[in-house]
Amino acid sequence: MQELHLNNYQWDTPLLANLTERWRQIEAEFHQLGNTLILCQIADAQIFLNEKTELHVFADASKQAYAAAVYGRIPEEDRFVTHLLFSKAKITKLTANYTILQLELLAAVIAAR
Repeated sequence: MQELHLNNYQWDTPLLANLTERWRQIEAEFHQLGNTLILCQIADAQIFLNEKTELHVFADASKQAYAAAVYGRIPEEDRFVTHLLFSKAKITKLTANYTILQLELLAAVIAAR
């Protein structure tokens, strides 16, 4: 969508062949999402009560977007259980001319908050 905006496409402008193909790939991926089950729940209170619980924070960026995720890692008898506690992603502004290093820093800010 950003590329269409950058190239000043109007709502009724026919897409070029390469953009049409990319759109068909995205559409096919959306249809596959219908077969995906995503469980949403708050992690057990155990994650906050266990003194050995570890928090792992990941942040990453590309020219198109930047993001962060926080996981809780709980030791059990012979394994570790992880829970996604928080995640956030942002799309890079079209008008900004950020370097990858600057975008990585923006991802780190999300992670720190």
